[in-house]
Amino acid sequence: MNALALTDPSEHIFWIASRASGIVAIALMTFSVVVGLMSGGRLLNRFGRNVRARTGTEQRDLTRMHEYTSLAAMLAIAVHALTLLGDGYLQPTITELVVPLAIDYRPIYTGLGIIGGYVVVILGLSHYARDRIGAARWKRLHRFVIVGWLLSVVHILGAGTDAGMAWLRLPLLTACAVVAVLFVLRISSTRTAPSNRARAIGVTAAPGR
Repeated sequence: MNALALTDPSEHIFWIASRASGIVAIALMTFSVVVGLMSGGRLLNRFGRNVRARTGTEQRDLTRMHEYTSLAAMLAIAVHALTLLGDGYLQPTITELVVPLAIDYRPIYTGLGIIGGYVVVILGLSHYARDRIGAARWKRLHRFVIVGWLLSVVHILGAGTDAGMAWLRLPLLTACAVVAVLFVLRISSTRTAPSNRARAIGVTAAPGR
């Protein structure tokens, strides 16, 4: 049983708030990653021949969901960190919350969470600078958001107070499996696209030969 459950919850209100916001953050990040992986038109086309006609509208809707859930996840990450400043048990400093390995509490896993948070926030906000970055370069960079998400999952499993609870561990492991499948499908659909275009060009050019 969690030791905090044996005491007055009001004594650990900031710790509880941080745990809750952390769970909300990983849920939003997971949803955003799944939507991001699904947002490619080629991946959608794998699930039905009639999807192409709806791809334009669905793509815009998925893009909006991806953007809004990303922003909500970044807000939850900020709350997750800032509420710890009021925790009377850890009593972390701002430096310990923003510098990996600076805190004594499970420093490796906490440090991975801090790095993951930076990756998610920086690459998430890069969406609003993609015109300056360049569309092609931004897309390549944005793919690494999944690394930030994975580091956050490892952080929760390694440093989370509730990491040993089945209600948290099982959904996280299930989410990892879903993301892995979608990631493989996305990569495979991206790799097959050039060959499909090459065949289409060959068919078009054939009558002229």
